[in-house]
Amino acid sequence: MKEYGVEKSWTKEFVIRKLPDYAGESYEVVYPIKIFKDGDIMMAWDDFHLFYHSIKNKTTASVDIAALQTAGCIAAMLHTPTFLSLKSFAMENVRSF
Repeated sequence: MKEYGVEKSWTKEFVIRKLPDYAGESYEVVYPIKIFKDGDIMMAWDDFHLFYHSIKNKTTASVDIAALQTAGCIAAMLHTPTFLSLKSFAMENVRSF
């Protein structure tokens, strides 16, 4: 969406297709985790695979993290650093350790 809220301004910027190495019928979901400033994408596929796609090189590589091999699955989320203290969320049940 080039203009927020304007449906006619929608554009297709990315198409994510299944990798040839993982051929076969599949209905798993690919979750984009982070789109970097240069357009590269970090994504999770089916809670078991983490991939990095380079827009410039048009390549996709598996991200090998030792902890993923023993955990059995992954749960990823984007973290945005902030200077806000967790204690400032008065309505939340926040504990410091």
